[in-house]
Amino acid sequence: MLGRAEITGHCDHLTEAEMVAFLQAADQPWDLIVSADTFCYFGALNDLLAAAGAALAPGGRLVFTVEREDGTPGTGYALHPHGRHAHTRGCVTDGLAGAGLLLEGLDEVVLRTERGEPVHGFVVRAVSGRQTLRPR
Repeated sequence: MLGRAEITGHCDHLTEAEMVAFLQAADQPWDLIVSADTFCYFGALNDLLAAAGAALAPGGRLVFTVEREDGTPGTGYALHPHGRHAHTRGCVTDGLAGAGLLLEGLDEVVLRTERGEPVHGFVVRAVSGRQTLRPR
């Protein structure tokens, strides 16, 4: 995918890295982090959401998608035969709260079709709850 993106010439910078480590190594805060169709490769979201929350500037926003889990797994997520995880609404909202992120929206959507069947999920919008320190 990075090779294809490079060919387009539309990207200023491309990086191949493990997502949590990349976010933890961020040397400056970001105003916006968008991740579509990647959080489904994580089971537990806590470390990922904490890293994203720490990488955001105060008031910065995180927007991501996850596949929806309708069952009630004790962990809040389930690994499905296709190799992706699906997450419960509670898993997402608890993970955001634990990371200091404030939920702005959690919309149920069809993310895509797979073998002619809809893949149901959530589009999640959250904002950093960290405050800017004001000089006295």
